[in-house]
Amino acid sequence: DIQPQQQQNLDHDLVEDVSSTFYSFMGSEPNFGRFLFANSINIGGTGILGFMTLMIITALPFVRRKVFELFYFVHLFCCTAMIGCAFYHTGYLVPLLGSLTWGLDFLIRKVYMALFRYPRKASIRIISESVVEICFPKTPSFHYNPGQYMLLAVPEISFYEWHPFSISSSPEQKIVTFHIRKAGSWTHELYHLADVKNEISIL
Repeated sequence: DIQPQQQQNLDHDLVEDVSSTFYSFMGSEPNFGRFLFANSINIGGTGILGFMTLMIITALPFVRRKVFELFYFVHLFCCTAMIGCAFYHTGYLVPLLGSLTWGLDFLIRKVYMALFRYPRKASIRIISESVVEICFPKTPSFHYNPGQYMLLAVPEISFYEWHPFSISSSPEQKIVTFHIRKAGSWTHELYHLADVKNEISIL
């Protein structure tokens, strides 16, 4: 256990670190480099800010549409790196809670719902020079409202790429339909797939 004197020393060191780094940014002789990298707390915060900036840049629509793999893997790397930075910034509790929350969300959406609640097969056909139609029977557990979208993965193209597409059909219809236009590399591959197959696996 931490004794009262030890706790007082720890509190004093923390206040001193915060005051010192704040003064290095706002004092009479500001030192921005020291403010960013003075100690583990500042280094962790700077790292989180840097990785968030990189995620925002690679999430811009033209990057995501044209180079989806770059967007996807940069986000995976940055999320992992931010957990490490959060450990140095706040200790183990915040990264642990963040990892557990993300992991639970991943299991529910990408494993349980994809494998057990929604259909695994869909029909596919080309309806124009740039548009593909995907449809599958609506199951009792599949509920949606007009204007909603669905994250769709086609294992024949990529098992790990989930793309959002608006649902074309009405919630009252018995068939769930998507109309997907060729835009990036993934949708071009989907178009070529529709040219040789009339049924695909979906997640």
